[in-house]
Amino acid sequence: MAQIRYIGIEQKPRSFLMQLLGLIGGLVILGVSLVLGAFVLAALFGFALMLAVVVAIRLWWVRRQINADAANDEYIDAEYKVVNSSDRGKR
Repeated sequence: MAQIRYIGIEQKPRSFLMQLLGLIGGLVILGVSLVLGAFVLAALFGFALMLAVVVAIRLWWVRRQINADAANDEYIDAEYKVVNSSDRGKR
């Protein structure tokens, strides 16, 4: 089986200044990512909180309407038929 060899550019050892700049750049990128992630997380929590408040208010409103409708029903409207004991045998 033929063996494939990768021939790349040989890297020269980096100087201390380049390593320091790379470290500082990495820390800056990490800090920006953390701050941006915190803002996105706070926005998601805020949206979830607003959604929960809207759902809670809607449920409270529906329950209030159901209880108000139940309290206002003083009379029950129904049809009925009076059955005498003498009518039982006529069926």
